[in-house]
Amino acid sequence: MNRIVSALIVFVLFVTPVFARNHPLKRHVRKEVTSAARVSDLPAYRQLIMAIMLPLRNESTLTALLQQINTPSSPLYHQFLTPEQFTKEFGPTEQDYQAVVRFAIKQGFFVYKQHTNRILVDITGSTAQIEKAFNVKMGLYKHPVENRNFYSPDVEPSLDLDVPIYRIAGLNNFSIPSRRLIKRSFNARLSDVVAGSGPSGSFRPSDMRAAYYGSGTLTGTGQSVGMLEFDGYNIADVNSDMGGVAYTVPVQNILVDGASAGSDGDDGEQALDIAQAIGMAPGLTSVRVYIAPGNSAIGTGDVDIFNQMAVDNISKQLSCSWGWSPDDITDDDPIFKEFAAQGQNLFVASGDAGKYTGNNNNDSSYPAEDPYVVAVGGTDLTTNGAGGTWQTETAWSDSSGGPADDGFAIPSWQVGVANSNGASTAIRNVPDVAAEANFDNIMCDDGACTYNQTGGTSYAAPRWAGYMALVNQQNMTNHGTTLGFLNPLIYPIGFGAAYTINFHDITSGSNGHPATVGYDMVTGWGSPNGATLINTLTGAPTGVGLQATYNPTYKTPACTVVSNSCDSGPTLLLGRGNVHNGAEQNHPNTINNSCGDGNSGVFHSYESNDRLAVASVSGGLLTAGTKATITATVWARKDFESDSLDLYVTSNVVNPTWVYIATLKPTKDAQNILSTTFTLPASGNLQAVRAHFRYEGHVNPSACGNSSGGEYDDYDDLVFAVN
Repeated sequence: MNRIVSALIVFVLFVTPVFARNHPLKRHVRKEVTSAARVSDLPAYRQLIMAIMLPLRNESTLTALLQQINTPSSPLYHQFLTPEQFTKEFGPTEQDYQAVVRFAIKQGFFVYKQHTNRILVDITGSTAQIEKAFNVKMGLYKHPVENRNFYSPDVEPSLDLDVPIYRIAGLNNFSIPSRRLIKRSFNARLSDVVAGSGPSGSFRPSDMRAAYYGSGTLTGTGQSVGMLEFDGYNIADVNSDMGGVAYTVPVQNILVDGASAGSDGDDGEQALDIAQAIGMAPGLTSVRVYIAPGNSAIGTGDVDIFNQMAVDNISKQLSCSWGWSPDDITDDDPIFKEFAAQGQNLFVASGDAGKYTGNNNNDSSYPAEDPYVVAVGGTDLTTNGAGGTWQTETAWSDSSGGPADDGFAIPSWQVGVANSNGASTAIRNVPDVAAEANFDNIMCDDGACTYNQTGGTSYAAPRWAGYMALVNQQNMTNHGTTLGFLNPLIYPIGFGAAYTINFHDITSGSNGHPATVGYDMVTGWGSPNGATLINTLTGAPTGVGLQATYNPTYKTPACTVVSNSCDSGPTLLLGRGNVHNGAEQNHPNTINNSCGDGNSGVFHSYESNDRLAVASVSGGLLTAGTKATITATVWARKDFESDSLDLYVTSNVVNPTWVYIATLKPTKDAQNILSTTFTLPASGNLQAVRAHFRYEGHVNPSACGNSSGGEYDDYDDLVFAVN
């Protein structure tokens, strides 16, 4: 850990109290249980997925650290923690965690996952086991609003365990997550000018980039966006949502709680989330789709996804287009605090039902209302022609907002927003920002697409996550780190004299609350005003070189400016040699044409290496002698077991001597994303890596040539600058 961070933690430990552990457990039984009609006992054999959650340690220290991390004048500003550092300083102890694991096993539960940050112990068990272990009686009750029954314990759980427990997630399914997505009613208003470039004038995802960013060079290279989803999707629907615009961003699925990656017949939400982020940031290193089962009980699917996002710490911008009513409004806060400590931003759709009612059972306004997330409202956007720049914007009448239903206290950065806009002086106000959400979008669901029929803040949240990837790309280049939690940074901008050059201030329209000059509870501070907001947040560009360009001197893609990463991007290495239907531009893309590709086969039926990237493990600038990650996107033939990827590095691009790194194997046919960590050479300001994707044969110490002939082999180099 950074020595300054360590010093602060030691200091605060002496001046703040130790976290107080709270027993017995509370807030597991909804008040509706006492008034709802009990239908029956929950069958003794019924299996439930649950998570036993442990409290963080040293919470007052963590609170102080988070304030320092987000204060520009602090020496700890943007000194983010790794998951390992967070666990060491604030996670439950290994002793307590293993005590909970042993307790669960002793009670007959199956412990199906242990998390490295020690916050969750994931278990499954029968009703009979639950009732015995937690001293409750599980029953089925008639839901007071929805046409279904829900299960719940009759009393608060208690455990015969001398270890602090935060809560037991999954003991009821009173609230089910709902999409922030609605279809246009007959009388719903469309934009006066439908100016999208998609079918029937609908907005393509790429239109949002043109409207909110413009024609700049930032593409999100080096950044990943993470999506929270309840149920899987068909990649064909993502492709259709793009409105005919091709993309090469790798989409990776991370399954939790036994989820399936495929659609169950309704994947419109999931597909559009992915497409909107890619449309805004077409050079992303990846979109990571975290999927829980569609029938997840609140408190299990959500916490398991959020916790995996924190443990992975790969996606610094996260998006959630779902809402629900939690048992306890602090359910996810331990994980949200880890997000903040690690520099991860969670964007959450505010909802699509207009002004909040004050009752979260009606609004499902969580987690948008939580102070640790960026809540995103909706607008009605008009552009200067099809696929054109921003022209004007009004508040979308269905955009949800207002003082938080669950009464979260107003955070310090939001104090001062209340005026004639109706905002609260005591309660957290929603939303923070906004983006296009009206009924003028593309929506593809299980193979069927509609145009100008679907809207929702579901569109707005992933658009902001994509925009944040552009912000973080530039901040990495300028400062060697990501930006961290956005709200403490944008509220001072909103209160300042430069507000209207950084945001589109949306002053017309209403959701029950009026859109006003400055902050309002329909659109927050408004939508982003192009590169101006990015430059205000990060400083002006100082050599955006994260995406490589073809360098005629070296005859290969190169990043000649030092940054945190260098990525060949989606097109420079696509294909192989002169292969049929997929010739690689500037082939062979090896230093001084030193090693040629094979030309046999057909594009994307046989081998090709399509993308190559190098990134520092620390997140800082690429530096000689430090750890880095090399990632290759390759295309493997049907009998992929015969394919291998050999990786090499050199410290001298003028007269390269290649050093072998590793050989990686594809795990399936078609596209594979293969990655490993290595140490950059200790000398040389301009270094390079080579990827040799081969059919059969063996590793060649010279990094060129294949004993099996090499007619299907692809060689690609990537040159990059280091400190």
